[in-house]
Amino acid sequence: MEYWDDGDKFEVCDTKADGYGVTGKLRTAVDGQIQEVFTIDDGGDSGCDWKTHDIIGRQAYDMIVNWHGNNDWYGSVYFSES
Repeated sequence: MEYWDDGDKFEVCDTKADGYGVTGKLRTAVDGQIQEVFTIDDGGDSGCDWKTHDIIGRQAYDMIVNWHGNNDWYGSVYFSES
């Protein structure tokens, strides 16, 4: 899963022809609770899938991604616009 600050674009790509897809999630922390902003699934088609979300101010976000071949989620560090 990748994030481009220019345009606030999030992209998730299934790069292996192994029969499994991938899921990426953008999350944020609100009042000490983790909340999901959106989910992107990719697999079974050509190309990557993407969404945009305006990252503004000091709100903290992170991204997590899962390959459907296991139950493990892999996460990024928290980031914000400021």
